[in-house]
Amino acid sequence: MVEQWKNVLKHQIQIKRNKMAKFDYKKWVTENKHGIVSEMKYNDPSDKKEDDPKNPMGIPEIEKDPDAQVAAPKGGEGGEEKPEVDTGGGLVDINDGPEAVLAKVRELPTSILKAGGTDGDPSDEKISISKGSAIAKDMIPTQNAIGSGQSLKDQVGDKFGNLDRALKGGMLGSATGVFPVLTFGGKYILDGHHRWSQFLATNPNASVDTADISAPGVDSPADALALTHVILKALYGKSPTKDFEGENLISKDAKWVEDYVNKNIVDSAVKKLHAAGKIEEPKKELAAKMYANNIFGPTGANLGKGTYPRTIMPQGGDAGDPTGLTKVPADAAAGKVNYLAPKQSDVKGYEKSMARRDKNDGIKRAAEAKDPRSSLYERLEKHINK
Repeated sequence: MVEQWKNVLKHQIQIKRNKMAKFDYKKWVTENKHGIVSEMKYNDPSDKKEDDPKNPMGIPEIEKDPDAQVAAPKGGEGGEEKPEVDTGGGLVDINDGPEAVLAKVRELPTSILKAGGTDGDPSDEKISISKGSAIAKDMIPTQNAIGSGQSLKDQVGDKFGNLDRALKGGMLGSATGVFPVLTFGGKYILDGHHRWSQFLATNPNASVDTADISAPGVDSPADALALTHVILKALYGKSPTKDFEGENLISKDAKWVEDYVNKNIVDSAVKKLHAAGKIEEPKKELAAKMYANNIFGPTGANLGKGTYPRTIMPQGGDAGDPTGLTKVPADAAAGKVNYLAPKQSDVKGYEKSMARRDKNDGIKRAAEAKDPRSSLYERLEKHINK
C-alpha cells in the first residue's frame, strides 16, 4: 500500500515538473514585478494586445475635466505662460509700483486678470476715466526722460498740424491718433508726455484736454501707472512700452534748445508764432529764445522730471485700445479687470476643476497604493496549475 502511494506522489510531482518546464518564469516576473497582474489588462489570454509603451501596466486613463480646460489660464504676451500656484493671497499688489506690477502682469495669464466679475465681489474694481483739462505748465510728469525730437520736431517743423493745435489748446496728434493726455489726480501725466511737452514748448499756458483715471484702491500716480498695465494686459493681452527718440531733453539746457530751434525751425512756424503773439517779430532767433525760455528759462523752468523711466510707461494705443485708454473700456467700467489681489481661484470654474482634479488624484493614489504582491505565491500556484 505504501508503495502504491509513493508511485502516486511521484506521478503528481512529475506533472508539476512538466508544467513548470512550460512556465515562462521571466515573462511572469516582468508582468507582476509592480504588483499589477496581467489580469488587470485582459481576462482571456487570447485578448492580449501589444503593450502600450506609454502605459505598459494598462492603468485606465483618468478622464480629463472639461471644466478644468475652461478654467485653465490662457496664454498672452510673451508666449506660453505657466500658471501660478494659488496660495490664497494676491498674485499682484497694485501698490508695489509700476515697474514691479508690469513685470508681474506680463507673466500672468489674462484669465486671472480678467476675473474681476467672478472674484467674489464683482463691484469692487469698477474703473472710471473722466474728461477734464489742465494748464500745460501746471501738469506734472511721471516720466524721467523726454525725447527732444518728440518734443520739438513737430513744433518747429510745423508738421501734422500740431503747431496749430498747440497754439489753440486742446489735444495733439500722435502716431496712434488725436487723444487727450491720460492723467491721475487731474495733473499727473500717465500717458502722453510728448504731447504735453509740445504744449509746454510752444504754449505753456495752453489748456490741455485730459482723461483722468480713478479706481478703488488706487491712491497715487504710481498706483495709477500700475493699473494701466493691468487693464491693457487683461483686455488686450499685452502692455507694450517703448523708449523715447533722440536725446533726453531734460538733460539739456536753454542754450541747446536755442541752437536746435535756430537750426531746424521753418519759416511757416516763425510766422505762426508771430501771428499768435508769441514773438514780437517773425525772426528765428526770437522763436529760438521763446522755446528755450518756455522749457528752461526765466518763465519757470517748466520741464519737470518724473520718477519712472520711459520704458515702463503705458502705451494704450499700441496695446490695441482704440482711444489710447482715454475712454474707459466697457469691461473695465463693469469691474471685470481683476487688479485688487488677483488670484487663480478668481477664475470661473476654478474651484470645480480643482475638486475634480483632487478626486482624480485620489483615485490614482489609491490605485498606486494597492499592492497585490501579498498574494504572489497564491497567484503563482494558480498560474502553474492552469
